[in-house]
Amino acid sequence: LPIFEFHNLFDASIFRKLQAEFPDKTLFPGRYLENGGKFYMNGTTRQFDDFLEKSPIWKDLFRLFYKPEIVADFYALTQQFSSERTPTERKRWQICFGKKDDFLQGGRYTMNALKARLLDRIQVRLGFEFSCMEQGCYIPPHTDMPEKLLSLMIYFPEEDVTYPHGTGTEFYRKKPDNHEMRSWKSTWIKGDGVHNFFESNDTFYTSQFTANKMVGFVKTSNSWHGVRQLNLPMHVLRRSLNVNYLLIR
Repeated sequence: LPIFEFHNLFDASIFRKLQAEFPDKTLFPGRYLENGGKFYMNGTTRQFDDFLEKSPIWKDLFRLFYKPEIVADFYALTQQFSSERTPTERKRWQICFGKKDDFLQGGRYTMNALKARLLDRIQVRLGFEFSCMEQGCYIPPHTDMPEKLLSLMIYFPEEDVTYPHGTGTEFYRKKPDNHEMRSWKSTWIKGDGVHNFFESNDTFYTSQFTANKMVGFVKTSNSWHGVRQLNLPMHVLRRSLNVNYLLIR
């Protein structure tokens, strides 16, 4: 499983400002109640757009991920590894804006799609999600949806808090002499399956939940990852930003 980390991602002063303006949990409109209880606010929600209008530094950060040179760098990173994707799905990325079925944005979407075809590229969109987890929350083992080309996570721990080991993201692989579980679909392991999963798989890497760091991986059929049930002090939160480059089919 291709995993990477970038440390000291931002200038220290910029990170502190991002950290200070991380959205409050009360703004998060959604929660994955059946998959560990994580609170979320993503780019499909009205609250997300409202938040960006009030926080220029966060708005600038999201614009950064759309820059052609940044997109090209992340694409090049994914190409360093062997892939289960077809040759077509390994073509260069063309970021597309707009929504195909939206009356006001349909024309913009069509132009982006045409540009991708002319440049012999695949159409890719960006997905953003603020994540917030409290004591007792967890994320079950899963491999991510097939459309995800690249998953990025930036941690925003609270200042002056010591987070226990295991608060970061865990990555799993089969134990010796066990059958390897593969799933190209975004299968969430639930119920008794969780116990069986850990009977057959080991945690081979855990990213430390430290500030100003990006953790990323390339989606595969064995890109199993998750977060164990959190053991946090009261009122302490595990905060992160998840950024995904996704294939538009």
